[in-house]
Amino acid sequence: FLGNKTLNAEQQNEINRLLGIYTRLKYGKAALETLRELVEIPTFNVDGLPQYKNPEFLKIAAKIEALAKSFNLNFRNVDSRVYEISLEGSGDEVVGVHA
Repeated sequence: FLGNKTLNAEQQNEINRLLGIYTRLKYGKAALETLRELVEIPTFNVDGLPQYKNPEFLKIAAKIEALAKSFNLNFRNVDSRVYEISLEGSGDEVVGVHA
């Protein structure tokens, strides 16, 4: 690496593994706290109320929006039914995660 040479696959895997360990140690507690905050919002179905009108579901949407913005990501609310988080890039490709 210091010689400005391309890393081989084994070296790249080792760096990825070390970055994973570093990330878990540095951000693990914050990630668990964020997950706890999201999971404790009671987003279960309410009889006679569409989920996109459920006040608790809207709370989790607000949390997700705040989280996205804290990472400088774009957030779009589509009729309170779909929440889109994106990162602008240099090309037209889009990566989506459905959860």
